[in-house]
Amino acid sequence: MGEQRYQLHDKLHRHQEAVAIIYGPGTKCEKSNTFYGSRDAKSLQLEAEFTKHRARRPAWDKALSAKKCVEYLPKLYRLTDLMIDCIAKAEGKDDRGVLINHWLKCFVFDMVGDLGYSKSYGCLDSGLIHQGLLEVEKFLAAGVLLTPLPWLVRIISSLPGLPVPMQGLRTFATLSLTERKAAKIESPDVLSYVFRGKKTLTPEEEIEDTMMLQIAAGDTTLSVLTFSMYHLAINPDIQIALRKEIEDHADVTDLAFSAIQDLPLLESVINETLRVHPAVPSGLPRLIPPEGLYVEDMFIPGNTTVSCPTWTIQHSPENFTDPDTWNPFRWITTLETHKPKAFIPFSVGPFNCVGKAFAYMEMKQVLARLVTTFDFQLGSAEDEARVINESQDHTAMTCAPLWLKMEAIVRKDKLCM
Repeated sequence: MGEQRYQLHDKLHRHQEAVAIIYGPGTKCEKSNTFYGSRDAKSLQLEAEFTKHRARRPAWDKALSAKKCVEYLPKLYRLTDLMIDCIAKAEGKDDRGVLINHWLKCFVFDMVGDLGYSKSYGCLDSGLIHQGLLEVEKFLAAGVLLTPLPWLVRIISSLPGLPVPMQGLRTFATLSLTERKAAKIESPDVLSYVFRGKKTLTPEEEIEDTMMLQIAAGDTTLSVLTFSMYHLAINPDIQIALRKEIEDHADVTDLAFSAIQDLPLLESVINETLRVHPAVPSGLPRLIPPEGLYVEDMFIPGNTTVSCPTWTIQHSPENFTDPDTWNPFRWITTLETHKPKAFIPFSVGPFNCVGKAFAYMEMKQVLARLVTTFDFQLGSAEDEARVINESQDHTAMTCAPLWLKMEAIVRKDKLCM
């Protein structure tokens, strides 16, 4: 059995067929409680059983549908403008350049609060990282240590309280939820839709969903924007081409999402970054049904926990030509072929990422504003290899510090800001 599982592991690393069977729309594989925990109160993300997940999913689908995302655009425009101003003011204050991660973190966490429960954390206004974001980072770092030890996850999940450092995020989420319920807010936010869903949530489930929102609502955006800026900085020809595409189709002095949402190179830059640097590089564990199932010609015994690591699938030469090279044009040209089902940055099937539509809208809008406002390159002391080598998989990808020289673009005798 040990040998068979090793062969299975190798197969799942390489084949897109395994992705469709284990994760796809018709899958019989539920989430594994071994990895996702066995506590009674769970967030939507940790809900392992199909029936329970289906009961809670519609409220989230409504809150984050493409139609509803348009309602959040004023929040997105306001915070993007504020971030652009902060970056412009930061340029020249440090010989190394601008620490782009810092301002993207400030933006993302301000956006999480505003989008999720109409809370302004003022990170961009103060220029400081909020304690809540630090608790998210501690939580994710602890998860890295626990994921390879499912037996320990089971023990911890059965305890009445979460251990430090996990308790810090729970305390922060509880406070955020309490403040949101006490406030009389009319503007749309995600939790307002979730709490009006058909499935009545327990107080503990509400806290878990708030924690999920604080963790998952910004990790992909932060990772993709940071790595996109990195690759565009070291590929100035692509940066110029992307800027021209946006300028040819939109008024860059008042950039509307409707003008850029379907631009091919903009989407390709984001997709290629999602492929090379998936926000969740490791595989998402799934439980094989009791009767077992086949992946191609290999039988997988029932009640076996399996996964298809996103990074490995998307870096396999069987799925993508020259897979380790960041090349956004692979999504546009017909000269290079790839297997679409092997592109799974938001997962697929019934447990796929509920925030995909908003994430794309957010990433496109922010990246378009950055590219049309600044001409940028690596900071004077920045090491191109270090950024890649020092980034870490903390369940969600944590990017190494990235220093960029951000030069404001001058148009018609005015600074483009």
